Amino acid sequence: MFAVSPEKVRCLLAALAWDAGRPLALDTLADRLWDARLPADPAGGVHSNVSKLRRALNNAAKAESDGPVPLILSRGHAYTLDVDPGIVDYHRFRRLTGRAREATEHGDDITALSLLDQANALWTGDPLAGLRGEWANDARATLTDERLAAAVTHAEVGMRMGHFAELVTDLAPLVSAHPTHQTLVARLMLALHGAGRQDEALARYQATFRNLGKHLGIAPGRELADLHAQILAGEPAAKLVPRARLLSAKTSPAALAAPAAPAPLSPATASSLRPLRPLVGRERELAELTAGPGVVSISGMGGIGKTALALHAAQLLHERYPDGSHLLNLHANSASQAPLTPQQAVPALFRMLGFPSGAVPTEHEQRIALWHRLLEERRYVIVLDDVADGAQVRALVPVPGQTRSFVILTSRRRLSELTGVRQHFIDGLSPEHGVELFQRLVNSERAGNAGRIREILGRFAYHPLATEILASRFRGRRSWSLEYLAQRLATSTRLVDEIRDTERDLRPVLDFSYLALAADHQRAFRLLGLYPGPRFALPSAAALLGLAPAEAERSLEELLDASLLQEVAPELYAFHDLLGGYAASLADAEGSPEEREAAFARLLSFELAAVDQADRLLYPHRLRLDRPEHAGDRPPEPPAWGTPAEARRWLVAELPGLLALQRHAAAHAQSAEAAWLAHSFAGFLDVEGFWHEAIELHRATIEHWRSTGDRRGEVRALIDLGNAHRRTAQPLRAVAAINEALALARLTDDFSGAAEALSQRGVLHGDAGEFDDALTLQREALATSRTAGDSRQSDRILNNIGLLSMFLQDNSTALAHLEAAHAGFQRLGNVGLAAATLNNIGQVLLLQGDSRSARAAFERCLTSGAEVLSTVDIASARSNLATALDRPEDLPTALALAASAVDTFRQFEALRPLLLALMTLGDVQLRAHQGTAAAETFQEAVVLATALDADRERAASERSLGIAELSLGHYDAGRQHLTTAITLASHVHDQKTADEAKKALSSITPHAASMVDESRAPLWPPKS
Repeated sequence: MFAVSPEKVRCLLAALAWDAGRPLALDTLADRLWDARLPADPAGGVHSNVSKLRRALNNAAKAESDGPVPLILSRGHAYTLDVDPGIVDYHRFRRLTGRAREATEHGDDITALSLLDQANALWTGDPLAGLRGEWANDARATLTDERLAAAVTHAEVGMRMGHFAELVTDLAPLVSAHPTHQTLVARLMLALHGAGRQDEALARYQATFRNLGKHLGIAPGRELADLHAQILAGEPAAKLVPRARLLSAKTSPAALAAPAAPAPLSPATASSLRPLRPLVGRERELAELTAGPGVVSISGMGGIGKTALALHAAQLLHERYPDGSHLLNLHANSASQAPLTPQQAVPALFRMLGFPSGAVPTEHEQRIALWHRLLEERRYVIVLDDVADGAQVRALVPVPGQTRSFVILTSRRRLSELTGVRQHFIDGLSPEHGVELFQRLVNSERAGNAGRIREILGRFAYHPLATEILASRFRGRRSWSLEYLAQRLATSTRLVDEIRDTERDLRPVLDFSYLALAADHQRAFRLLGLYPGPRFALPSAAALLGLAPAEAERSLEELLDASLLQEVAPELYAFHDLLGGYAASLADAEGSPEEREAAFARLLSFELAAVDQADRLLYPHRLRLDRPEHAGDRPPEPPAWGTPAEARRWLVAELPGLLALQRHAAAHAQSAEAAWLAHSFAGFLDVEGFWHEAIELHRATIEHWRSTGDRRGEVRALIDLGNAHRRTAQPLRAVAAINEALALARLTDDFSGAAEALSQRGVLHGDAGEFDDALTLQREALATSRTAGDSRQSDRILNNIGLLSMFLQDNSTALAHLEAAHAGFQRLGNVGLAAATLNNIGQVLLLQGDSRSARAAFERCLTSGAEVLSTVDIASARSNLATALDRPEDLPTALALAASAVDTFRQFEALRPLLLALMTLGDVQLRAHQGTAAAETFQEAVVLATALDADRERAASERSLGIAELSLGHYDAGRQHLTTAITLASHVHDQKTADEAKKALSSITPHAASMVDESRAPLWPPKS
């Protein structure tokens, strides 16, 4: 290890080490040192810094006696760091990860995992720390990208070996540092799913959904969205783990086990395949294609790389099929030639194989018979490229088990009608291979920032042809930077029209697939492109198309067969990123404004009815407006959900589309529909933690109700807005909205609205620790609600009164009110609130010292609410259960539950619940004699409580932090925190916390660690 300074000398060392053992031209070194701000004499500057670096290396080597001095050689106008690249961490890392990839390609995951662990151990901090400049930044980005790519590979290998739980620990910090890295997030979600933590996996998706929209203005990509849908559908984790990308048929286990090819019956004919350029990626697909005999089909959208994959497969198969490899283009999507008929294709095949015309029968049936006899007797590789449909090739395809040849079909259609054909559907490249292809084609340091390239290519899902065309265009536009290209694509309204260069254009490639559809399926494709969200279910598609579900499904199946649509989960569909924009452009170009408006009206009408029905099933106690009857054509019937859990799953899957639809309606003079949609899923947004999105929606909804004079609607939207502000720790804004709602409700004799506003004011006072005032407001709310005759609302207020009574240490009153609320929730089938009330009842039982009954209540809450409670509510119950697990043998479970809750609240930015969960985690850590960890946890709680002006919670955290410091022998620090706790507790009239702090302060001993508060009162807020 050599310590070198100043900065330019260190930058020079890094630049040389980056290409260790290779000469670097003076111009290149100057660019890396000074970017575009070159000194007057760049060559002289480089020479001067090289001299300084040589002296520094010499001095450092003498001081450290650490082997020979690294030499810097000068040859011509270039310098070389003359060392084995293996002593440079970066190159060692790349060698190790490269060997690991080779091991996975040969199916040796155990060796791969060991090598990746060694590679990861080389990372001891930020790469190139302290170096500034464009080259250093790009190099740092490249290093980080390679590290993250290695982490993804490590995760895939580990999951194939079943190490799901261990990988959660490895991946969580990386995802926290890179929250918009979708591949990394996907691996963490899958690890959580495999570890039995499905709710946390879904929470991670929701957090990423928000992060991508907030920071990049995009929705989750196909891989992430599909994984989310598959987890929701209950797919086993093991089935979702990416398989190893085996190197080729020769090295895969299946190929090694295959028998050797028999000698050909006649001399091999020459291959008619053109020379191939190297293929980037597709190792797994190649291994699968070439693993077995017979007939295979490769299907996918236009430009996805079907022909290239087929040709490389044929090349790999050449030794096993030595009679010749040949390709016949059947021209399904040719601009210059009509598709070949079977009668035209057969003679072309014989000509391709070198048969003279006189040796081929003239009758079609006889030609077919001879063709099949050839495939039975000889070992050809035949590629039938660009197949139109099954009818075009059915006569050419050999009977399964009756051929010694290998036939590959490529088509934009799935060809599922052909029996005995192995089906392979291919999509875009992996992110790392997409970046590799782009960089290889650009071949310039302008393409050094892999992270920016991922952002660019991710917009069209790493489509190979689009990548090639865009790389060519970028290479030809010398003034363009990656940043400019990324911005250009981000602001483009027609992405497909950006994919062009001087010779090629992606749009005509897609036009062939569209024009091959029947007119009714073309209409379906166009209209589905209008759907504003990333994916849609069958009922939504039926509404948009104005068809019965069975008719709509037939159109969807046709689009699936034509590779113009994808089914990401049963009856859940999505467009490829390019195809969605292409379909929307066709809707604008070919459809009328009236057709588009009618389609949106149908979709809005259906979604309004469906969301309203789901909301009433999930949240029967929610204060809502009565939706007006639909005017005009009757919309399609919403799904008939049998249980609240089914309704919740539908809302979770549809939410991105619903949010997009609501915004689209608001932006296109459909403010009434937008307002009703926002009102209908306000409860879901609140419960599931989409509070920031809710604020935006409720503000617009308030303006609509206000402009139309609908005071009841305005009151409810104000209450929803106030609650969203409260959830995001904005109490002043919450108070303003709730007070406005209360004044308006009283002015218009809206008793239910007034009761709701009073109850929410009580909740806000409870947040501030003003429990007496909060209880007074809740009792006034209960009286007002009973005046309105709203028993559902009264049940929720009883729950709040029960919680406040608990905080005021009136446990018997608390238990009576909570049990009454629980009975009301059960009576109306509100499974979610009934489960949440069990959580509250468990807290009272804890305070009464009955930990066994409390534990049973928390476990009943988690069991009964598993499929209807939000991730946030489940985390709250887990945190409380951690407190109730007071036996020593339960400590590992308690620690895991408490840590899981903290992680969930962090993801949702739920600050007040996070504060309470940190306090619980610290308590459990103290009980487990983890004093250092407990002190760190309580310190974070103190900081957060201070930021939230939560003096009661801060007093309790200061008390616990003091006890933790005492357990570590830090008596001065412990005394300071305990003294602060006493002052704060006295200020908020929390005598219990003050007494506990005084007791700890008066008995400072080395055994202070045993002074753990195991009876700390569960804290606010209520579940309402």
